[in-house]
Amino acid sequence: MKSGFISFYFLCLFSTAFLTSCVGTVSDSLTPKSAITEAPEPSIKFGGLTTATAISNDKIEVFFEPASEGSGRYTYLIYAGDTLYPITIPSEVLVPDYRGLLRYTVTGLETGKLYSIKMEASDQVSGAKDNNVIIKTLRTFQVPVADFSGIGSVANTSGVDGLDAIKVRWPHAYINFGSVSPGNGPTDPISYEVIGIDSTLLSPTNMDDATKGPAQGRFAKIIPYNIQVIETEMRGLKPDTKYYFRVRAIHKNTQIDPNDPSLRSEKNTNILAAKTLSADLASINFKVNGLSVARNVGGAQSSSLILTWPAITGVFEHIRIYYAQSQSDLANMSVATCKIETTKGCKKLPTNSVGTIVASLMANRDYYFKVVVCQFQNCASNIMGISKSGDTKPLLAGFSGINSIDVALKVSDL
Repeated sequence: MKSGFISFYFLCLFSTAFLTSCVGTVSDSLTPKSAITEAPEPSIKFGGLTTATAISNDKIEVFFEPASEGSGRYTYLIYAGDTLYPITIPSEVLVPDYRGLLRYTVTGLETGKLYSIKMEASDQVSGAKDNNVIIKTLRTFQVPVADFSGIGSVANTSGVDGLDAIKVRWPHAYINFGSVSPGNGPTDPISYEVIGIDSTLLSPTNMDDATKGPAQGRFAKIIPYNIQVIETEMRGLKPDTKYYFRVRAIHKNTQIDPNDPSLRSEKNTNILAAKTLSADLASINFKVNGLSVARNVGGAQSSSLILTWPAITGVFEHIRIYYAQSQSDLANMSVATCKIETTKGCKKLPTNSVGTIVASLMANRDYYFKVVVCQFQNCASNIMGISKSGDTKPLLAGFSGINSIDVALKVSDL
């Protein structure tokens, strides 16, 4: 019995020692749990600065390609000079230019100072950063020039003028000479330079190529400086064509010696694009079912009706309102004429009209109306809207009759 107990004891001891050794060996061969659960390090791609250019005595313009991968939402960081605190720009506020590059203007710099510019990008979600090492070194202008941000907006002119013209606007250019006393420094600006480029013939890289004129696709216009003037129309353009536009403030002495770096004008590269209107009838934006007919008020409701419709855009000469007392009469009215008759008529309106009152109608009648967009004066080329109806039958005042009758108690109550 004793020998059996001893044998069992040593067997247990041997088994325990063996198992302990085996467990330790297996544990050492496994990868740590923390290493298994760790996700790959998030990363983004960003190539850094593409170009950096001084455009005035206190501004530098930087261009760069958008970052990629990661969450798709980035923060761009710009280090200018020896500052410890970068400029931060969220990717949501930047829009690619015609080349697909993003642009930012660094402001508030010192005149004639040498700056080293570096950019980084970080993922707004993961915090991952790029590791580009690109640095650009450049100097701001050595003389004060106009404080000007460049072109502000471009828009089509209305009607047929929109076929060959684009309206260009810009913010006012300010004069800031810094430490230079007024009267002792150059007068700046003396004018604005507006450049337009035909995208079918040239590209924005030809903005400064003065050897090319309108026939080659480059349009230039000089606007004398005036605090009241902040827009112009660029004319002589081709219909249905995309154009690029830029506005710069011109330094007085630049016109004397354009090659002298100390006499430079500001050199912003802010460019906007716009397309001239098309003469194609299909290009007119007209909601054919947009007409609404409403009653007038007071005594006018028996002789007039109020018509409204959404704004119509595109190239056309005028708008007409045709009306009649029956749908058949309205359908048979010819666009060859526009006149008022006894039971029907036509009213001619300018292109920017969005409503009118049709007066001198007969009382207690039904009327049918339609809007016609006339591309030319004779209205031979037109777009007709869907007819809508209204009537000049006056509404009766609401009255429900006598509510109650009280008995008179004395003669004075009668």
